[in-house]
Amino acid sequence: MASTMMGTTFLGVRSEANPVGYAWRQRPMPRLQHPTDILARVHKTTICGTDLHILGGNVPQAKVGLGLGHEGIVDILEVGSEVKRFKVGDRVLCCCISACGTCKKCKDRWFGNCEAAEGSWSLGHLIDGFQAEYVRVPHADLSCYALPASCPRDSPEEDKYLMLADILPTSYEIGLVDGDMADGKTCAIVGVGPVGLAALLAACSMYKAKAIIAIDLDEGRLELATRFGATHTVCPPKGDGAPAAVRDEVLRLLGDGEDGVDVVVEAVGLPGGWYIAQEIVKPGGNVAILGVHGRPVTLNLERMWYRNFKLTAGMVHGYSIPRLMEKVEDGSLRADLLISHHWKLSQIEDAYAKFESRRDGALKMLLCNDRPGQAPKANSPNVV
Repeated sequence: MASTMMGTTFLGVRSEANPVGYAWRQRPMPRLQHPTDILARVHKTTICGTDLHILGGNVPQAKVGLGLGHEGIVDILEVGSEVKRFKVGDRVLCCCISACGTCKKCKDRWFGNCEAAEGSWSLGHLIDGFQAEYVRVPHADLSCYALPASCPRDSPEEDKYLMLADILPTSYEIGLVDGDMADGKTCAIVGVGPVGLAALLAACSMYKAKAIIAIDLDEGRLELATRFGATHTVCPPKGDGAPAAVRDEVLRLLGDGEDGVDVVVEAVGLPGGWYIAQEIVKPGGNVAILGVHGRPVTLNLERMWYRNFKLTAGMVHGYSIPRLMEKVEDGSLRADLLISHHWKLSQIEDAYAKFESRRDGALKMLLCNDRPGQAPKANSPNVV
């Protein structure tokens, strides 16, 4: 096997001297390091808003030289000696969360807080990730999922499963499950970028909501939200009065004497999103923080404490992936709607530019590895 490959490399937080923050360049070829690892050729990957947070300095744990990317479908080339569920040649979906399965957190299904080395969110954060030709995946048995045999390779059906590596489990688990969503409840999604739209798709697939309100400054995104299943949309006005104005419009839309929204999913990751969220939640309701916040916000407890609301935030765990796979397979979860553009992996710089532009309906960028492939090799001497 060659000693180098092509991959996306983090160059440090963006600045005047480093405006891009990453480069597509040669990197060291990964090798198995632990008996629970797999080594794989990346088949498909994508770009996440969290990658942009790394470039913007909101994820300080990411170090210069890191290989970016935490979502992938891969073909296994080598397996560690303790990997039991997979073999060389398997095509698997890799969760963004790596879970050892044996620590206390994993036994409680808090996989996002796995206490093992290289557990939790490690790929594309603390260790090299999927925006490359090859990748080493730790704790493979509990972090990977075989694609259905009925799913054709290089098909639109296969593309859908890539959306289960992060964006759909995150929006479902952190936004809706933690937000205590249920049939008959009202839901508002503040910010309908890719992760907010994923929460909308999950809400429509998993629940029979009384109403789902999409809130965003971008009229184009609100049009998409309606197409994805939102019952109402709200475009906030500019200025400090936006939260109060949104609350008035939400109450008007809900009618029936409603005094707020049961479940508010904050999917912006900016102070403005939080200030709207805290304004529209009803007494006894829930605010679920889905956006990645890089700046402090004010929790106005002086007028919020009496609402008896609950506030949740956290790291995805991935426990919902098997259920979401079933929903994708039976067609009730339209994961394909999140994919707006297809690229070759070697075009990743163009894909980043399109993703950041938000133009032309840009949502998730799907990148397929177009580099010459390494064939799976059984009985590899690198197995540890």
